[in-house]
Amino acid sequence: MNNTIVSVLAVSLMTCVAQSQVAEPHQLPAGTTIPVMLDKWVDAHKSKVGDEVIAQTTEHVKTDGEVVIPKGSKILGHVTEAKARTNDDPTSVVGIAFDRAVLKKGSELPLKLTIQAIAPDRSSSEPVSAMGPAMPADSTGGMGPMNHPSTMGPNSDPNTGAPGRPASPINSAYDQTGGRTANGGLTPQCHGVLGIDGLKLGPDLNDSTKASLIVSQTKNVRLDGRTQLMLRVTDK
Repeated sequence: MNNTIVSVLAVSLMTCVAQSQVAEPHQLPAGTTIPVMLDKWVDAHKSKVGDEVIAQTTEHVKTDGEVVIPKGSKILGHVTEAKARTNDDPTSVVGIAFDRAVLKKGSELPLKLTIQAIAPDRSSSEPVSAMGPAMPADSTGGMGPMNHPSTMGPNSDPNTGAPGRPASPINSAYDQTGGRTANGGLTPQCHGVLGIDGLKLGPDLNDSTKASLIVSQTKNVRLDGRTQLMLRVTDK
């Protein structure tokens, strides 16, 4: 009798362990890019610190050929800073920290994410010309010569394509459209703010949450609903 009880308990324990292993979501390696679209606007004048920010993935996110985050999954974050322009200070700032994905059946995958690139909704984007948009030369969020894009994959060299570096397949494929597709969609090669005048992008070096900052010296920062974001998994 006792042996039967022990056997049943052992089988139950093994079943629970197996189920927990199946339910355990795969982790994404640092450098993985996640294309998303905002569900709702974020505005320096109207948003408040702590407000939830919701985005949806626009493509499957895979690792080792397996889908980890399906297309249409929610990526959740919050506003870390919201500062509107004033007469005394023309700088407007919005800080956003994305930190988790909501998977099937409500399970969540914790993530450390930074915003790598921003672009307008594809439907509102002007067609990308052969010459492409002007590229700002600043190092904080532009596509200047020293900020040439890379795939940012786990094994990529972030300096590949910089002046003095040999050509690579990645950089030979890069064109003057800011790395976007013909219809204005963001790609993993995109960095900075593309197609939205007056905005710059950079990390908040003083923020332990590693939030990304969107900054403007000319207007109040506002990201409309359906704004495209290219997020990148970090290891910090």
